[in-house]
Amino acid sequence: MQLVNTVILYEPSARQSAVRLSRFFRSEGTPVQAMVMEEGKSLEDYKEMAKKRGLRTILCLKDAGNTVTAFDMLTGNVDETPVSAYGVRGIL
Repeated sequence: MQLVNTVILYEPSARQSAVRLSRFFRSEGTPVQAMVMEEGKSLEDYKEMAKKRGLRTILCLKDAGNTVTAFDMLTGNVDETPVSAYGVRGIL
């Protein structure tokens, strides 16, 4: 059994892309947890939560969810990739 090591964090407006991205990773055998961003919580709050839980990666989808911002919690690296690079069509 593989443990969840990646969280897909998304704004409500990016829900459709988050669901598609979750399906993509799960179909590849990578367990993920999708989580909607709550009003009043900052990205830093979620990063702190990920560190406390020992999670490796946060994939953040904002606005329409056309871009994935990946935060590597171990190295501190940040990378932006079009959601289409994951075989997922965004909302145009």
